Amino acid sequence: MAIDWTPPPLLPENWYILALSSELAPGRVISRELADREIVLYRSERGGRVHAFAAHCAHMGCHLKHGEVFGENLRCCLHFRHVGPDGRFLGPDGTPSQELVQHSYVVEERYGAIFVYVGGAPPYSPPESDLIAPDELITLAGAELITPTRWNALIANGFDMEHLHAVHHRELVEEPVISFPYAQALRISYHTRITGTTLADRVMKKLSGDSVRASMTCIGGTTMLVQSRATMRRSFFLLSACPKKDGGTLVRGIVGLEKRGNVLDQIGLRVAQWLFKAFLAKDFTIFDGIDWRRPPHIHTDGDRYTTRFCEFLATLKPASPQG
Repeated sequence: MAIDWTPPPLLPENWYILALSSELAPGRVISRELADREIVLYRSERGGRVHAFAAHCAHMGCHLKHGEVFGENLRCCLHFRHVGPDGRFLGPDGTPSQELVQHSYVVEERYGAIFVYVGGAPPYSPPESDLIAPDELITLAGAELITPTRWNALIANGFDMEHLHAVHHRELVEEPVISFPYAQALRISYHTRITGTTLADRVMKKLSGDSVRASMTCIGGTTMLVQSRATMRRSFFLLSACPKKDGGTLVRGIVGLEKRGNVLDQIGLRVAQWLFKAFLAKDFTIFDGIDWRRPPHIHTDGDRYTTRFCEFLATLKPASPQG
C-alpha cells in the first residue's frame, strides 16, 4: 500500500537567519521577506541591540522600513509615533501604551548573523555547533543562494543516502546512525569515502585522507547543521532555509572552522566555504522543477532514512499568521 504524503508547512516555527550583523549598523533599518510576511529589523543607537517587528505599523499600517531609530525606539514615519523595543507604542509623555502594541519577534545574534524566531516563545536557542567549542572557533557568514525549490526538498538531501552516493559520489563505509541530539532536532551521522573526480572532490579527498565523518542535523525543519571531521580541522556549515512567498527558498549560510590562530585560518574558512557551496551546487540544478515527496514504498535502506526524516517533518508546527 502506498503511503500518503502531506507536505510540511511552508513556514514552520523556527529560527531564521534574516541578515548578517554587518548589514545592520547602529541606527539602520532594513526589511526582510519571509514566506507570506515582512519583518523589519533595526539596531538601536545606544545599546546596539537588534529588534524585529512585523513590517506594518499596528496604528494605521505604514511600512516601518521607512521608520527612523531614536535611541532604543523606532519612530514611524507617518505620525512620528515611537515604538519601544518591546513593541509598545509610547505616548507623548513616554508612557508605554497597554492597548497599541506592535508585534515583535525574538532576536539573537550569533556567528556574525542575525537570527529571528518566527513563532511564540522560542523553545530552544539558535542552533550552534556541538562539535567545536565557541572559543576554538572562527566563522564566516554570508553564503547566500536562491532556488525555486521548496525548503523541505533541500533539507531532505542531508538524509538521502542514495542521493549522497549517486550525485555527490560519497560511498558509505559503515551504516548511518539516526539520533535525536536535542529538542526539535533529527540527526544522521555517517562515514564515507570519496569516489568523485571533480576539483572539489579531489581537494576534499586530499584534505580528508579519503575518510569523511559527518553528521547532518535538521533543527526545526528549515535549519540544517552540517558538521564534519573531513579535513585536518573540524568544520561546520549552518544552513538557514528561508521560504519565499512563491514557494522557493533563499538559503543563508555560515561556515565555521576550528581555529589555529595563524594566517591560514582565513584561507581555511574560504576553502571550507567553497567546498560546501560546490557540494550544494550539484543539487540546485537537479532540483529545478522537482515535486519532492515522501517515498511511496520502502524499497531500500535509503528509503528508510528518508521516510524517518518525513516522519520528523510531520511534527513541525506552522508559524501563526501574526507570528
